[in-house]
Amino acid sequence: MSRNSEFRQALDRTLKPKLESLGFKEVKFKDCIQPEFLFNKGQLWFAASFDSRDRYLSVELGRLYWFKDVMRRVIVLGDYGDYYPGIRSISLNNDEAFTALASEIRDTLGEAIKIYNDRYEEILAARKNPKTLKYRREFFMHLGNEVSVDDVARLAT
Repeated sequence: MSRNSEFRQALDRTLKPKLESLGFKEVKFKDCIQPEFLFNKGQLWFAASFDSRDRYLSVELGRLYWFKDVMRRVIVLGDYGDYYPGIRSISLNNDEAFTALASEIRDTLGEAIKIYNDRYEEILAARKNPKTLKYRREFFMHLGNEVSVDDVARLAT
């Protein structure tokens, strides 16, 4: 079994019920690159992906935006670490760590959403303004508009 499937299974088992209890629904887009685990409630989006080859974890809470890539792509702007910095210290050195990660997110999600409601504009501004000018230019060259409700209705499977 691949590490990504272990990652997805841990999130499905541990985090998905919490998201659903808060009114989030899973979203999958047709013909679109998207995070592996993507949930929506109004304008608020939660996303998580893990690239086992590069050992790169992405956990996001924020709004959904178009991003120019080789094909249509969406990204969530709002690093979960801005809401709960402790997530950055979780080591994903084995498959059991995925369950610990999912549990940590589940247990901090309510507070993260409260911080989102209070500080998202500040967090978004920081996310749109990377410290490295080179990356800021590249980022803005590829960042599109916020995904509309009509886009979601049209593209969701």
